[in-house]
Amino acid sequence: MTESPSRKMDERRLFNQNQQQIKLNNQNHEYYQIQGEDNDEIDFDESVQQNINDNNQQIFSDNDDSFEQMQDQDQDDFIDLDEDEQSPKRFLDNLDKRTKIISLSPDKKSQSSIENDENTQSSYSLEKVVGLMMLKKDRKIPNSVYKPHSEEVFIVVSSFFSNSSSGFQRILFPYPKYCQRTDTAPSFLQIDHPQLYDPKYYMIKVYAQSELKKNKLQLGFKMTDSTHIYNSVVNTMKNAGVRIVAPNTSKWNVTWTGITKPELLREMFRYQRVNHFPQSFHLGRKDLMWKNIYKMKRQYQSDYDICPQTYLLPDDYKKLVADREAEGNKNLYILKPNASSCGKGISVLGPQDPIPKKGGYLVSKYLAHPHLIDGLKYDLRIYVLVTSYDPLKIYLFREGLVRFATEKYSTNPNNLKKRFIHLTNYSVNKKAEGYVRNQDKVGGDNNLDEERSSKWNLLQLKKQFDKLGIDYSQVKGRIKDVIIKTLISVEPHIMNSMTRCTRHRNVCFEVYGFDILLDAKLKPWLLEVNISPSLSSSSPLDKKIKTMLICDTLNLTGVQPFDKKKTLKEQEQQLRNRLLGLNKSPKSRGKSFEYLGGDGCEKIMKIMDQPLCEDELQIIVDYEEEQLRKGNFDLIFPLPLNVPYYSQFFEFPRTGNETLWKYIRILTAQKNNQNIGSQN
Repeated sequence: MTESPSRKMDERRLFNQNQQQIKLNNQNHEYYQIQGEDNDEIDFDESVQQNINDNNQQIFSDNDDSFEQMQDQDQDDFIDLDEDEQSPKRFLDNLDKRTKIISLSPDKKSQSSIENDENTQSSYSLEKVVGLMMLKKDRKIPNSVYKPHSEEVFIVVSSFFSNSSSGFQRILFPYPKYCQRTDTAPSFLQIDHPQLYDPKYYMIKVYAQSELKKNKLQLGFKMTDSTHIYNSVVNTMKNAGVRIVAPNTSKWNVTWTGITKPELLREMFRYQRVNHFPQSFHLGRKDLMWKNIYKMKRQYQSDYDICPQTYLLPDDYKKLVADREAEGNKNLYILKPNASSCGKGISVLGPQDPIPKKGGYLVSKYLAHPHLIDGLKYDLRIYVLVTSYDPLKIYLFREGLVRFATEKYSTNPNNLKKRFIHLTNYSVNKKAEGYVRNQDKVGGDNNLDEERSSKWNLLQLKKQFDKLGIDYSQVKGRIKDVIIKTLISVEPHIMNSMTRCTRHRNVCFEVYGFDILLDAKLKPWLLEVNISPSLSSSSPLDKKIKTMLICDTLNLTGVQPFDKKKTLKEQEQQLRNRLLGLNKSPKSRGKSFEYLGGDGCEKIMKIMDQPLCEDELQIIVDYEEEQLRKGNFDLIFPLPLNVPYYSQFFEFPRTGNETLWKYIRILTAQKNNQNIGSQN
């Protein structure tokens, strides 16, 4: 029976009335993405099956597999990857044009289906489904949207804090089952310094959700509309027992956003975490990144030869023309937008191609002799975590992605415009006939399909290097050098903003996606840094790597459950101490032990063999606790062997750096003396 036009208009009006409420809650859903720096992949439904009824509307499936993985041909039917970054309103408007509501019967058992364009497979739009559910439930989002997957929460208990403080607890983020890892909670602990750690002070406690609520400990996760909604992030939170909270509440432990605003930083508690540092666009914008590196290159010459020579248009136009003529117009260049991603707006310029004068673009020397595998150009996506800039602490994730172009490499003038030859971006090459999806759910297994795929993990690259007789560890060491120098170059900007905007030193963390290209001599070159790297699950390989990345990031960052009222009292006491200068005085260390206490802190004091003020002790405690929770991350700075070299590149001395570097030197010296004594 055909519905009347008036009935359809009424249904549409009811649905539109809920659009605003939906948008306020859209960060709670993981079907689509909104904005970001590196939007080259999109999460989609793997099973695309939802059973909706009056009693149970389960949006996120308990097995973490819902809303993942459609085929590539279906992805573009929902979001045009070549469009500019979309606001939530624009996204919803575009989505609304592509879908049609078939049934909205509030008086019947909720049965809804959504038809897509004729050439696409039938699927549910999460936004539409939630809209239908809100109509049925008197415009209220059902609790199942917010509800965590896990009824149990694992807490790591630390010996560096007194039991009277909530600071001694850290939420454990276990890997979901689809990561196919056998890690259990106890094996998560990594003891690097046995002289500091006693197992009886490091234990895993398991709490039921009801116990946490009874103790007034909050576990809240908030996402803003300036970021993408990623399965890997949302599932990690819900799998750990963390509840998604409303966007207007202050009761949260972690906020996942696209931009960290100063007002957010000023309002944060000591136990809260946000996923970006302020001013990180100095790293994420290609033009600003080059300015920072070029400034260091002028001062340190070949030490900072880590990025291809770049010219910013229109300011450097005359210099570019002069350099090009001096080279005899023989070299290739590459034109890029200053602030774009997914290969949009990029073109290779031949010797005779004109150079545009328009602003908003940069031109770099094209690395015309890249290292090739099976005749294909490739680049590396390396994941890096910074947990603090004061002191600077840099961690390298052991896994990453190797992204291949899909046509044999050639610098023939007739092929310069062929993007499948010269660009390695997923969003470009997924449209090529030669693109092969990596369907390996484990990653690193030896099978023919995996070797032919257009995306590898780093373990596969290592195996290939071993076959070719290439020293993978040596190449990796050079990549670490590029990463450390790049982050040091932007440290002054971020520290200046942190000093002005934050009350607490370690409330921010940030995951970076470094794009590295190896030339024919295996020298790594920095292409760009994504401050919001794509975390989508476009293949089983992506799904595993990126979920593990988020789990380990949150574990290493140290997310803490806390009582808001108790925290406010703590902050008031700390503010009084700061105003009185007590936190800077070694004599106040007794006061510090009100929340910094236990045998761990006592052992640190003995190692340093000198009084430490509260701030100094907290810096060392943070460092030691992070070494306990590294997971698949490796600390690459500071290390005893590289601090003497990299310390010369810092523009200003920082108390945090000096304190941590001194502690590392003393700890290393004591360990070396113990080794010598044991040998004798």
